[in-house]
Amino acid sequence: VTVCGRTSLGKTWLVISWCHHLAKSGARCVFFTKEMPTEQIHDRFEAFHYALPYDAMRASDLPPKVLRRWRQSRQKDPKLPLVISGEETLEGGGLAPVIALIQRYRPQVVFIDGAYLIRPENAPKNAQATEVLRLLSNRLKVIAKVTKTVIFPIIQMNRQAEAKDGSAKGSISSVYGSDAWAQDSDYVIDIGGKRGTTSRLISLLKGRESNVGDFQVNFQLDPKPDFSESASSQPGGAVAGKVSFKGIA
Repeated sequence: VTVCGRTSLGKTWLVISWCHHLAKSGARCVFFTKEMPTEQIHDRFEAFHYALPYDAMRASDLPPKVLRRWRQSRQKDPKLPLVISGEETLEGGGLAPVIALIQRYRPQVVFIDGAYLIRPENAPKNAQATEVLRLLSNRLKVIAKVTKTVIFPIIQMNRQAEAKDGSAKGSISSVYGSDAWAQDSDYVIDIGGKRGTTSRLISLLKGRESNVGDFQVNFQLDPKPDFSESASSQPGGAVAGKVSFKGIA
């Protein structure tokens, strides 16, 4: 399930909310981060799980009442079946750490944030970026099939997906690097919208066993992270053609 979008639109926040939902539903999940430190991803999960204002949390400026509620909740809450990892190897940033995590924890779902930063071990040293990404897409598909794992690579859309006014909405042709992502994936999801606004447009660009279409979600971090479906996606709202999903998606 390839998730893509332009830079700084909140892809990481949105996939954290999806990963959290699956883990809370009982699915064993691994969240592998290539772009951010593991501690920062952990803090985002904490803010989302405990409904904390993220900026105040990162600045250690939570109100005493909120801080007490957070500490008390952490003591009594059961742990989610979730592993957050940013493991790297001195040999390079290949797929070996991802495979090792799958073999160790046997997750049902793996999210790879910043997947486009991975260089597969079998990529030739002089390979162009498009060839590297094609190999990466093919290899992730094999790993998903062999291990029976749902894999969510999170990658970028190219500049064609962004208009002059700063709004972004991608298409299959604007997925960064290679057409292989669209060919190999069962689902391709684009995160669009405009930076600095409080909503995002989620577009299912390809669905092997579902409809395709758009729906709007909230995008706010204060007073608590909220990425729920917005009213404009409901019947009579501004966005028509609500998506119908099947299976784990």
